[in-house]
Amino acid sequence: DDDNDNDDDNDNDNDGRRERTLIATLLSLNMVESSIRNLTDDTHGRAPLLKDMIEKIENSSDVGIPIALVPILRTLLLPSGINLRNLLWHGFLPGIKTHW
Repeated sequence: DDDNDNDDDNDNDNDGRRERTLIATLLSLNMVESSIRNLTDDTHGRAPLLKDMIEKIENSSDVGIPIALVPILRTLLLPSGINLRNLLWHGFLPGIKTHW
């Protein structure tokens, strides 16, 4: 019985760690996208496409984001890569267990 209790505790610890990692990743991706928008968008009132904002980073030296980040941003955030933001936000990857 004690072994089963320890297994349950380990499962709960792992679930909690996965949940915290997922939440931290979602918040971080949101902050990255917001920062990109703030640094590249010179128009207000519309939401520019992430693809266009990353392209602007690549083509402009005055954006303030190193061009070396462009391949990483494309790989993580765009459909031509793994599109991590959409996979996580829209629930295509294992998510958080509900406790209610």
